Amino acid sequence: MRIDDVGVGVSNRTQASIDGAVLDLTSDLDPAQVPEMVKQSYLKGAQLKKEGKDLLGFVIQDLSNSLASVSTIDLNEDKSPDPIMVIPEGNEEQMTFSIRVPDPSKVKQYPDEAQAWQDIAEKQAIEVLSVTVFPRIEGGQLSKFDVEARPSRQLYESSHRNHYHGSFSGGFFTGMLVSNLFFNPYGGWYGPGFYGRMGYYNSGYYSSNYGGRNVDNVRRTRTSYSKSTPSSSGMKTSSGKSVNSSLSNQKSGAVSSYKSSAINKRDSSRVKRASGFGGSKTASSKSGWGSSQKAKPTSGWGRSSGRSSWGGGGSRFGK
Repeated sequence: MRIDDVGVGVSNRTQASIDGAVLDLTSDLDPAQVPEMVKQSYLKGAQLKKEGKDLLGFVIQDLSNSLASVSTIDLNEDKSPDPIMVIPEGNEEQMTFSIRVPDPSKVKQYPDEAQAWQDIAEKQAIEVLSVTVFPRIEGGQLSKFDVEARPSRQLYESSHRNHYHGSFSGGFFTGMLVSNLFFNPYGGWYGPGFYGRMGYYNSGYYSSNYGGRNVDNVRRTRTSYSKSTPSSSGMKTSSGKSVNSSLSNQKSGAVSSYKSSAINKRDSSRVKRASGFGGSKTASSKSGWGSSQKAKPTSGWGRSSGRSSWGGGGSRFGK
């Protein structure tokens, strides 16, 4: 089966927390919750009887929306969550989703054109984390899927060595060939055709009118997903191969600039409090939801207009 123009998923809403001199985005997008999001996206697609290209497209969209419903990553510091982009990178043994946000040093304005979004996803993005789905065959039958989330070394300096593991039953996919579920050994995984559609649920999503909720609103309203168990060792394919995304070793100067800015704001705030002057609290805990960081806008791109909170529900079916 050949899959063409599957496309890249871009979320509708997507600030980082810093503790001391260590940058860690766990309070903005917790990698431990991502395997559960992936599981739910696949099971939703199975319940809708999707397969092949349709299933992959559905999972990319649904996962993007689920990630966006909880993410408060704001690398350009405009108080509006950065858009999440999900890029599929698969072969006959695994499906890896590279989860990215626009690089604020390269992307100053959201485009209207489908091809422009594709270029951002491929050439002007920063990987936040990657997550891989591994099919497991027992007795000639698909028995289950293992899922592993791996945080970026740059953005999760305290926890990037952790691998977050989960699994779900393959029973929902009985009778389907694994290659028809999400694999394409022939290449051609994504293309601008996906962006050319109206957007998620005909919402007109892909355009310069991209709108997102305020970071603080996302923190107050986001759903908590079940957390996966961390491990110091990574999973392997059935043939014993390790898996990494194409951007796993990426280093971005924009992340270093963001970290420096966050530290300067934290130190400035401490000086103001110590001297009796007012000032908003910047950095907070890296371990929990509800960070109180309030970043000062540094650019005019991004939007804070309201939009309906679809995607990313906390259902627990298929466990």
